[in-house]
Amino acid sequence: MGVFPLGWDHRPTATTRFLREAVLPLVYEPLPMTFVTRLTLESGDRDALDDVVGDICEAVRRKGAEFKGPHSDTPSQRFVPLYERLDGLGETADSWHYTVYRRRLEIRGADELVRAVVSGDFPDSVHVSADIERVQHVGSPA
Repeated sequence: MGVFPLGWDHRPTATTRFLREAVLPLVYEPLPMTFVTRLTLESGDRDALDDVVGDICEAVRRKGAEFKGPHSDTPSQRFVPLYERLDGLGETADSWHYTVYRRRLEIRGADELVRAVVSGDFPDSVHVSADIERVQHVGSPA
């Protein structure tokens, strides 16, 4: 009978082979980590901003990556005081105001694509910032 208690047979059955070869690797192998990249693009030039966002969205679509956006925020007005003197002392002559447009994108996974997008050559009028978050799947080791 062997060393197995309660009369267990030590020869593997089709069920135990299935569990050992198919199910256990799924349970114990760690899932790959996913990175979520949130891009924020800002510009005073709406046309340049829309061109850059359109290029990014097209590249992400071609690669088949999962993404959300672009989301448009309400344009914000910025005011800069203009002084009569160069040293900034004295009275203000007038104020200069301009509009800043913002678009947000979220790209899930596709690390190489995100690296290429973020290191891309953007017009000087477009400011790009990236926030990267590591997402772990439920049950994966820390």
